[in-house]
Amino acid sequence: MQLYKILGVIVISAIIMSCDDSSDSKEMEDEIDDLILAEGNYRGSWTSETESASFNGLAISARITKTSNNSFSGEFFISSNYTSCCGSGDNDGTIVFKVAEEKINDFAWYDIIPSCNGLFEGAGEITSYNKFRIEFTGSDCDGDHVGWLTLSHI
Repeated sequence: MQLYKILGVIVISAIIMSCDDSSDSKEMEDEIDDLILAEGNYRGSWTSETESASFNGLAISARITKTSNNSFSGEFFISSNYTSCCGSGDNDGTIVFKVAEEKINDFAWYDIIPSCNGLFEGAGEITSYNKFRIEFTGSDCDGDHVGWLTLSHI
């Protein structure tokens, strides 16, 4: 009887030791999966400085579409409610960017605001599930901007 108990303990120990630690790898996969972006509506804020103007926490929104495996584009608005701020028509321009893992590259906003159009370019990162931050530079009627924006899926 004693031999069966010892054999049972050995078998159970062998089973436990042979199990891979897949729970840790699953947790890491979940963390990576959390750093994704989905299509849809996003809201956030814009902060930038020029020589003559300062914009702090300006409300922005975007409608983002995935155009290929790692490329996105969309309408961009200087408002929180997906409307043009300044009579530019249906939107205040378009954005494009690419995603590689948690990094955002080749970001561009083609600003079409009347009498204040410009181009803003930058890069950033996905900071959490469907949320990202871009650091940018660009120029428009207010001058040369240096700043950042954040957008979160709603």
